[in-house]
Amino acid sequence: MDNDDNSAASQQATTGVRVSTTWGGATVALGHAKNDNGGSTGVEVSYPMGAYTTTASYVAEGATGAEANWDVKVAYAEGALGVTVATDESDDWNVDVSYDMGNGMSVFVGADDAGDDTYAGLSYDLGGGASLLASYADDSDDEVGAKDYKEGMTFQLSFAF
Repeated sequence: MDNDDNSAASQQATTGVRVSTTWGGATVALGHAKNDNGGSTGVEVSYPMGAYTTTASYVAEGATGAEANWDVKVAYAEGALGVTVATDESDDWNVDVSYDMGNGMSVFVGADDAGDDTYAGLSYDLGGGASLLASYADDSDDEVGAKDYKEGMTFQLSFAF
């Protein structure tokens, strides 16, 4: 979207490139994007340590008035349990917890936007590429959580071919 302050939404062409490599056990990625408002250049480093993976990123914004962004995330995955905790430059934080109950069923809970938005639900693999998702989200924005759960109660049946 452009930043011309005329309240009319318009799309803008953006060109970007990203490269990544594994170096000393860490995955390092560099990226750059550019449009008429300026450019962004960022770096991300992710390092696994047993059941933990730590990720940090920094993006320098080139647009007028834009501020740099940074994010830090720690993910834990051991057996059926998954926990992710993250924060960024705006004092925002989020926590995602999932548990695989077996037989294709998983439950999840979480909080985003420094705890302002919360969600919970379950997913069930029906087999043959079909899955069911039931979730409830209390969200001040449009979507919340690791899989962009919708505001209110949602029942979703998906098919993959």
